[in-house]
Amino acid sequence: MKRFLTTVYGVVTAIAFSLGLVVAVLFVIALIVGQDLGETLALLAGDIMMWGIALAAIAVLAGLIYIYVTGSHSLVMERSPKSDKKDSSDSDA
Repeated sequence: MKRFLTTVYGVVTAIAFSLGLVVAVLFVIALIVGQDLGETLALLAGDIMMWGIALAAIAVLAGLIYIYVTGSHSLVMERSPKSDKKDSSDSDA
């Protein structure tokens, strides 16, 4: 289950990131071209970005499920034994 969630997260995130890159390139081309073609490209980029946002939400959901399944979180600060010794010596002074 953990491996499946990690794979889903990685694949969906890569696709969403790639779509964001495509949208950025389309917007730059739309700015350069301008007029009717530029408007069409910008609207296409907006539609593509809607798919990218949906895929990013799916990736976040997979990441949250992974956190709950494993019971760990990468942003949790843990105290190391070295810091405990340093804190006790600082408080004695």
